[in-house]
Amino acid sequence: MNNLLEAALQYRSMGLSVIPLSPKSKIPPKGFSPIPYRARIATEDEIRQWWKDEPNYNVGIVTGKLSGVFVIDLDKYADDYSEESAQNIIGDSIVCPTVETPRKGQHLYYSYPENFNPTIGSRIAPGIDYRGEGGYILAPPSVNEKNIPYKWVITFDRPILPALSASFLKEASNRLNESTLYKGMTTSNSSCRQVSSLSSNVFSVGRRDNDLFHLANCLIKGGCEIEFSSEVLKRIIVSWGEKPDEKWIDTKINSALQRAERKERNLTAEISEWVMSSSGVFLSSECRQCLHLSSREEQKHLSTVLRRLCAEGVIKKHGNKNGCFEVIETLEENIIDLTTADNTCLAIKYPLGVHELVKTMPKNIVIVAGESNAGKTALLLNIAAKNMLDHEV
Repeated sequence: MNNLLEAALQYRSMGLSVIPLSPKSKIPPKGFSPIPYRARIATEDEIRQWWKDEPNYNVGIVTGKLSGVFVIDLDKYADDYSEESAQNIIGDSIVCPTVETPRKGQHLYYSYPENFNPTIGSRIAPGIDYRGEGGYILAPPSVNEKNIPYKWVITFDRPILPALSASFLKEASNRLNESTLYKGMTTSNSSCRQVSSLSSNVFSVGRRDNDLFHLANCLIKGGCEIEFSSEVLKRIIVSWGEKPDEKWIDTKINSALQRAERKERNLTAEISEWVMSSSGVFLSSECRQCLHLSSREEQKHLSTVLRRLCAEGVIKKHGNKNGCFEVIETLEENIIDLTTADNTCLAIKYPLGVHELVKTMPKNIVIVAGESNAGKTALLLNIAAKNMLDHEV
């Protein structure tokens, strides 16, 4: 059986809501909405049909009340990620089902908290996000775009998942409260000027489609989850007195996701290519200037790629200066001194007196070529016969 389908059916048997995700990706297939599967678990027939349609679908697990799971996502390549900070917030003494991501991050599985209603994606600290109600998480044996799999480090085989630590719940509550306060704050004069300077034609008839797609791109690029972005688009459409078309909205969200994914993948390739074309010592600022990486997100992505290349042994930090790296040479130079090279020819005899016309040096490779029945075998047997008394043949 397909190992992805087998895993999906096994997760379903454990009471988890399973959804398909595009091959080697984190996004749902085109035209598929994960929203219905927050209210009900897919049937076995539905799951089998999904993987029959596309055997390489990745496996997603819907988090929240229905599945009864809450997942903490540790991105250890994020800027200022601190293991100590993570342990202080999460608690380092709790053993829970754990997945290792292709980037050596971790997904930590806990039971969904009853007295707290966390949603999705809120950043608790640098490199620490979570998935609760309204979210989903990529599950093993799914793979990323480089075909590197997600894998269980501590398997999901317990009937009861561990509860979240009090320190995590407190930190999450504080973050939610801060978010609520921020939403209620009055805008500064500069913010007011920015809002008032927006074109009055935004979302006007004739440009709504483009404006909604632009908004979807901004939301996805800003790190918003699919469900949150979808809800924002719906509320805007409702404000026009129209009924939202969920299929149309899903298309816009998926297009934005694919665009963001392509942009990130292309930028990674450009940075890696620039580094590989460098030799010796280089500065990250040189790469930034050469590739015109001006936005904060692009510069953050540069730092992530450079850390990844360090972990893969392609480059290493040079000296004590920040942002200074050195390309690791994988091959040692073999300097040949022609003045001391041995130019003694090998005493090899060839038929037809060829050895009087050419010299055979040590480590030379002699190629005998010709069409069928041209006499190649006869020539080689003659070479063996002429040299058998002087050499080991």
